[in-house]
Amino acid sequence: MILKIQPKEMNQNSYYPNSDFGAYLHISKDELFVLDLSQSTLLEVIDELIKMKQNISPKYGKSLSCLKRHLRIIEQQFKCTLMPIQITDIFWHHFTHHLQCQGLSISSIKTLCSQLRSALSWASRHRAIISPSYDIIQLPAYKHQQIALTPDDVSRIFHFDISSIPKRKQYLSHMEKIRDMFVLSCNLGQRYSDMVRIDKNSFEFNKFSIVQQKTGTKAIVDIDKFCVDRKMVYQILEKYNYNAPFSGDISSYNKYLKYLMEHIGITEEIKRETKVNGMIQTEYIPKHKLIGSHTGRRTFVTINLLRGIPLHEIMRASGHTSYSSFQKYWCYYD
Repeated sequence: MILKIQPKEMNQNSYYPNSDFGAYLHISKDELFVLDLSQSTLLEVIDELIKMKQNISPKYGKSLSCLKRHLRIIEQQFKCTLMPIQITDIFWHHFTHHLQCQGLSISSIKTLCSQLRSALSWASRHRAIISPSYDIIQLPAYKHQQIALTPDDVSRIFHFDISSIPKRKQYLSHMEKIRDMFVLSCNLGQRYSDMVRIDKNSFEFNKFSIVQQKTGTKAIVDIDKFCVDRKMVYQILEKYNYNAPFSGDISSYNKYLKYLMEHIGITEEIKRETKVNGMIQTEYIPKHKLIGSHTGRRTFVTINLLRGIPLHEIMRASGHTSYSSFQKYWCYYD
């Protein structure tokens, strides 16, 4: 419901800078039209925020699409409708854990939490009822949460018999494409958003090149030099006529990928240390739960570093322009 605020009567004899009319001209759009969000769900609050920001920043809605997707996953998982009042310190604990299990990096998790916290702060100014603890977030600092696979792991995944997966799973038909997409990403080292855009124009002789969607940087990969196994690369490319094997949304890709890795048997436990409130907590997580779309990129970087290929050449192939960003992709095998 939108309530219009009527401007005060203005003194015709008053001088403009100090008049009520002058103050009225400086009233923000938010103050002129007050939203009543007292009965709105959390996703409705975010949609109203997008509507308000859309005229100022047309891409604002797209930036919140990832947040909305993960909130919907939680609603579907627990068969509930999230309300603003439910966003408490308890919610944050489970929400961040969910994001970690989806394979998101700490920086991505911080971004999503910041977006949700900002949405709640905005909603509180529009009659939404929120918890006093809505902004109490303890983001854990992790060690060893990022993993890379070995060349033997990549070969094992490539040669895995898809037909051995239980057929009761409704997404079985996607598994071969998911496997091939992941193996290709381990060999080409690109983000998922770029892998889905692969086509015939991306290849010339033994070179793969693409202008990265996120940064606009052109990445160039010498297939003979950088790939784990050039034969498996060309076998996959020829199977799909040099197009991307899979083009579904990244959430589905990560979900299927974890299930696939579990059945392949990449399930050894990985030690993860968490520092919360100054205390170190240790837990062991099955490796397949830590594998996501970015694991292919980390695998590409790590394998080529261990091969002794110069760092600047790998950065050119992966499309990194910042050393500090690039070094986050180095992983060490236990």
